Order: sequence, then C-alpha cells, then structure tokens
Amino acid sequence: MSKRAWMALAAALAMAAAAQGQTAQSAAQRQVGQPAAQPVVQPAAQTPQVAPSEGTERAYLIFPVEYTLDEGQEEGIYWPWGEKWPGLAVGVKGGTVGLGPEVTFGISKYLNLRGGYNWANFTSKGKIEKVKYDLDFDMDNIPVMLDWHPFAGMFRISAGAYFQSDSYVKLDAQPHKSSKIGNHHYPAVVVGTLKGRIDVEDDVAPYVGIGIGNAVMKDVALSLSLDIGLLFQSYDVQLTSSGPGMNALYPFFRDDLERERKRVQDKADDWKIYPVVALSLAYHF
Repeated sequence: MSKRAWMALAAALAMAAAAQGQTAQSAAQRQVGQPAAQPVVQPAAQTPQVAPSEGTERAYLIFPVEYTLDEGQEEGIYWPWGEKWPGLAVGVKGGTVGLGPEVTFGISKYLNLRGGYNWANFTSKGKIEKVKYDLDFDMDNIPVMLDWHPFAGMFRISAGAYFQSDSYVKLDAQPHKSSKIGNHHYPAVVVGTLKGRIDVEDDVAPYVGIGIGNAVMKDVALSLSLDIGLLFQSYDVQLTSSGPGMNALYPFFRDDLERERKRVQDKADDWKIYPVVALSLAYHF
C-alpha cells in the first residue's frame, strides 16, 4: 500500500473515532438526565404594534358580551344589543307622600326604572261631624315605578306601586262640653277621651301618573322633575273611648261610638284615590 493510501486510511479512522466519541457522550448525558445540546435559533424580527387611530373599531366586553363599536359611536357602557346605557341618577324627592332619596336607573332613552324611600311625620286638626280631632300623620313608604318617555324627551308616563306597611294617622279627641257621638249627645265626662287610628290597609298600593323630567337624559347632569299621579289604597279605622260611657250604665253609647267610627271610616274612604304631587332634584352620573 502506498504512503498516500495509508494517510487516507488513517484520516478516515480518526474521523470515525471522533464521531463515536460524540455519540457516547450524548448517551451518557441522557442517562444522567442532562439535556443534549440544542441548535441555536436566531429569534425572528418582531413587528412593532401600531396604536389604533381615532375612529377605528374597538372591542369592549359588556355584561359580558363582546361588542365592537362602529366608527363614530361614543365611548361608554353599552347593552348587549348595542344601545348605550343612559346611566344612573341619585337625588332627593318631596311631596304629598313624604320626603326622601330617589334613584333612577336608565334602561334606554325611552324607559327608566325609579325607586326610593319616603317618610313624613306631622300633626294637624280636623273636624268629623261634631267632634274635633287632633291628627298625627306618620307616612312610611317605598315607591317602585317604571317611567315611559314616549318621545325620548322630558315627558313621561309612570306606573308602579308603593310598598307601605306602616303608614297611619292617630286620632285624639277630648271634648270639653256635651258632644254628639253617633245619634245622641253625651256630657264630656261620659265621653272621656276618644282615641283612634286610621291604618293604610294595603301593603302594596298601585300608582299611575304623568311627569316632566328625565334624570338620566343625555348631556344633562342636574335635573328637576315633577310628578303628578294617583295612589289607590284603602283604610281601616279603629275608635275607642276612655270614658264611663263604655260601661253598662249607658247602653246606647257603644252603639253610638260604632256609628262615630263608621263616620270616620267614610271620611277616610274619601281618600281612597290619594293625589300624589312631588318635586325631585337629581344628579346624573
């Protein structure tokens, strides 16, 4: 064999030995849990993110529906069907049903939901037939109603209910001279003190009315509203006496006291359709 052939054979054997050594090293690394060498990969060039320009479409997650604003739509909170939420308003209201806070929740430009709390306590005097009474009014109610704005403006038609489990009027009469109770006249000492109470019998009383104002109207922060409506309710009247007329010496007094109670009941029933007039001031968020 020539010298050149011997040199070629030696080079081939050297290369084979080197390759076998690398294979053995990789196998040993796998046995001891060491990772084999990985080829180095150059990272791809990243494309810069471009911020959306004004007027482009943007997606919002709303209640919890993904809705994409069309070009030209205002930013804000939108219902799943794509209509912008009118917002929320908080205010104070006062009128013939009392005074208290009120909240308006916008549904659409045509519909709003309103609720609140009203309270009032005041005294007055009244005469029923021949008997003069001191009257102590206590009003406590929670109104809930739906407002319909048929023209998407200030005018509204309202319907709902008043929840009023503790509204009443206390009666107190102390005759100082002979008074007619029922069908007969009795001395003041026989009558004693007349005490009674007129309770609103309906825990839930229906309401209908109209009004001017929209607390969640677009671009209006502070608003003044007027309500005019009717509340439908009934009453229960109780009347007692602390005088000696309640005993057996005056057999007709009990019957006359019942007649007096019915007269008070008739007067109360004149207000079965109770007028509601109220003003409210609200701030729109």
